[in-house]
Amino acid sequence: MKDDVLIKSNKYGITIYFNSDNSFEELLDDVKNKFQSAAKFFNHAKMAVEYEGRSFTEEEERQLTRAIESAAGIEILLQNKSIKNYWTKALKLSMKGTDSSIKVH
Repeated sequence: MKDDVLIKSNKYGITIYFNSDNSFEELLDDVKNKFQSAAKFFNHAKMAVEYEGRSFTEEEERQLTRAIESAAGIEILLQNKSIKNYWTKALKLSMKGTDSSIKVH
């Protein structure tokens, strides 16, 4: 991976890819710097964030989330597991009471 921290958009918000070779402290500093420099771009957005490329403890994920929100002035609505759980539940609810066939109107 060329960048230690890479930010990509997705249909729900952003995915942040991390170099698995770096220490958490190095990645946290990189995240702060990237999001501080992009604060005007995010313009107090509300979004979902996914972390990819390496595993984090729950405490590390909380630290990343706080750092991103503070550095860029954004509000993270959902992150990692929450995103997948939210959309899985939403899909199940939307299909509840319907048959499995596709209907065209």
